Amino acid sequence: MAMRGLNHPGVEMVEHLRDTGADHEAIKALLSRNHKNLNKKLSKLQPEDRTPGHIFELHTLEIALAYNEVHDLGCSHQLRKLDLAHRGCSDKGEPLASTFHKRARQTALTSQECGLVATGVKTHFH
Repeated sequence: MAMRGLNHPGVEMVEHLRDTGADHEAIKALLSRNHKNLNKKLSKLQPEDRTPGHIFELHTLEIALAYNEVHDLGCSHQLRKLDLAHRGCSDKGEPLASTFHKRARQTALTSQECGLVATGVKTHFH
């Protein structure tokens, strides 16, 4: 049963894979492998070197994984997991990998700016 109408690249990715004939388990394996590889790549970088594009790609894979588990759009429990993934949280309320990388990047960039202000190199305030 196709569940079109949810507008996100992760949803579109899963629908495309389904259209090509991939089953639930094959999609899950592919998405999980890609997520693991990208997360490992980002984890090896300094937080400030993690690009917003790669973080968004990781988040897209997380939404795709959550959407792949939705079998009934009428099931509020399944949709809740998808909504939480969209917000960057697991179904247990813990941050997903993309949220971790995004926060680490923001903290690193903010800390660097604060350091510049503290040393007197940057003197204007927002």
